[in-house]
Amino acid sequence: LPSFLKTPYDVAARTGTTARLECAARGHPLPQIAWQKDGGTDFPAARERRMHVMPDDDVFFITDVKIDDMGVYSCTAQNSAGSVSANATLTVLETPSLVHPLEDRVVSVGETVVLQCKATGSPPPRINWLKGDHSLTVTERHHFTPGNQLLIVRNVVLEDAGKYTCEISNTVGTERAHSQVSVLPSLGCRKDGTTFGIMTIAVVCSIVLTSLVWVCIIYQTRKKSEEYSVTNTDETIVPPDVPSYLSSQGTLSDRQESVENGQQPNGQIQSN
Repeated sequence: LPSFLKTPYDVAARTGTTARLECAARGHPLPQIAWQKDGGTDFPAARERRMHVMPDDDVFFITDVKIDDMGVYSCTAQNSAGSVSANATLTVLETPSLVHPLEDRVVSVGETVVLQCKATGSPPPRINWLKGDHSLTVTERHHFTPGNQLLIVRNVVLEDAGKYTCEISNTVGTERAHSQVSVLPSLGCRKDGTTFGIMTIAVVCSIVLTSLVWVCIIYQTRKKSEEYSVTNTDETIVPPDVPSYLSSQGTLSDRQESVENGQQPNGQIQSN
């Protein structure tokens, strides 16, 4: 029955590096060495030709290590007398990284803002949220989903504006991502928003319209006053059936001429 001279041991390797496993056995006849991953022979390193076996020094290599290479590897030594196996776990280490970039947010007072920090890494990274330089904890308005992937801030106030940081870390390293949250006043008190602009335009239009109405009223009033004044200054036309003082007494020039000729206005002649 074969017996091991070298057995593989657990190993950890970062992504992109090379993992090394050793296995050697003796027996009569000399046993053959075979490798499996998680109980099968069809595994990523074998399919992608990143697996290399060196018979002379009993070393099994996996180059350009990937997350999919993580698992339990079995070394089996077999001959006609039987077989023996030994297992080793390959742990792949990966620096934490964000699945999606953290985005800036703009919300109004009283609304809810949600920030997502979905990360990958090996071991799985821990997630911590900060506002400015201070860690955030659960409050009546601040909530976190399991794993802290989501930060939920309810009933937003103006003081919630600022820079939020998602800090992801594991044994390999730490990464940080930032989101700028801007908080606008509510619609009822917004001074620089769309509602305020619309109200301002409405007030201005109302003032202009009122001014135009008063201008029209004043213009019409003055026009009627001028027409009435012109009518009163025109010569009065006397109907023909109304006796005329001038026609019965003569004109002023006729009366003056009679006086100069010595005749009284009543038709008598003045004696000398």
